Amino acid sequence: MVGPRLASLALALAFAIALAACHGSGNAITVRGQIAGVTFVGKDAYATESSSPIDQPPPRTYSLAVVVTGFANACAVAPGMPAGSTIVEVSITRAGGAVVSGTYGADGGVDGLEVTALLERADEGCQLGNLEVATGGTVTVDIVQPTEVRGTVSLHFPDGTIEGNFVAPFCGGASDDAAVADDAGVALDASFDGETTPLCVP
Repeated sequence: MVGPRLASLALALAFAIALAACHGSGNAITVRGQIAGVTFVGKDAYATESSSPIDQPPPRTYSLAVVVTGFANACAVAPGMPAGSTIVEVSITRAGGAVVSGTYGADGGVDGLEVTALLERADEGCQLGNLEVATGGTVTVDIVQPTEVRGTVSLHFPDGTIEGNFVAPFCGGASDDAAVADDAGVALDASFDGETTPLCVP
């Protein structure tokens, strides 16, 4: 027979394991590096998906963006960033179909595929500036799920490198395209429709 103390310990262990499973993705960001004298350590990330309007001439374009932030609780301010913070943003745009898992060159892309990566900072006065644009490297998308994107980056900039793993949830809880059965490109949440242009939050 299992005594009350052992039963309590077993219950506590089971709870701890379940809690780790629920929050494990928060520890899965290892993106870091140094660019132009600025050290970047990724603390959070989020992803967005968008597509061109269905009434535009073909081919339709589909975009997937991953933003790794140097601050926690990114979804609380997305697509904004606090004063004095830094982000690394990777954007993949594909003509004719959604962005799928694979390895993409971060050197601008090829015909029908555009890949850009940049390091951006908001100074203490909330002035935004592109510190660096990647000139090479790779972005590997391992998994695109309705709730998150997982992958790795190895980005080469003129003044340094950024690399590591990321787990980036869609801040609305699901990607836009996953929520739209007719593929009309309608945003899941009008307050967060896939726009990733940073806005400084004082």
